[in-house]
Amino acid sequence: ILETDGNPRYFPLHVLINATINRFSKEKPPAQIGEALMRVALHGGQLPLSLMYRVINRVRASRDIQPEQAALIKMVLLSQHQRAITDYEGDHTMSALDDNETDVGYLCGRLLAQLDYIQYRAQGRVNATIVDRFYGTASTAPAVVFPRLIKGAIPHLAALRPSMYNNDYKGYASSLSYAEKDLSHLLERLTSYPSLLTLEQQGQFGLGFFHQKAKYLSSRPATTDDVQVPETLT
Repeated sequence: ILETDGNPRYFPLHVLINATINRFSKEKPPAQIGEALMRVALHGGQLPLSLMYRVINRVRASRDIQPEQAALIKMVLLSQHQRAITDYEGDHTMSALDDNETDVGYLCGRLLAQLDYIQYRAQGRVNATIVDRFYGTASTAPAVVFPRLIKGAIPHLAALRPSMYNNDYKGYASSLSYAEKDLSHLLERLTSYPSLLTLEQQGQFGLGFFHQKAKYLSSRPATTDDVQVPETLT
């Protein structure tokens, strides 16, 4: 997984194993997790989908995703597709935001991260963010929540737009905030929301959510509305 500074980060075996459990509890991971990872490391093949299921449930419970959890989801997805990778340390497939990825789960994960960013830019800190309230449903049944979340984002986007009296105002395009342009670009490809996401799509959701957050943390758009990186994304 690429860090926010663009450098790759690799994870030792014990970190990947513990990505499947509550890191703030005394819970012990099942021995089968380490065995599965070692088997694939030594002999190749597929990682079991049950491993990703554990990570997804852990992310859903915490409503946040850690880098090692994103890395483990990526490992399972790549192993399932059996992609021909020979240079494991040099290959950056699924390591950072892929603006060309069309998987609906991935796009929905990106969308939730974008809406979280928009909410923070407009309201600052709130007691319960949209991620706190809706991550579980958004990651399993997007059609239930996203139309309402998009509608709720409209006044936030209006508050972020540069004033037409600003010296930088040069017409409609310049009147849109960075967040609004980013959202519009994504919604061009996400024209509908699925009723249910498969397990693999839920994994893609988590990965898209993580990648989009990392994008906001790694770069500052050159617009007047970007004055602070949201702390909810750290």
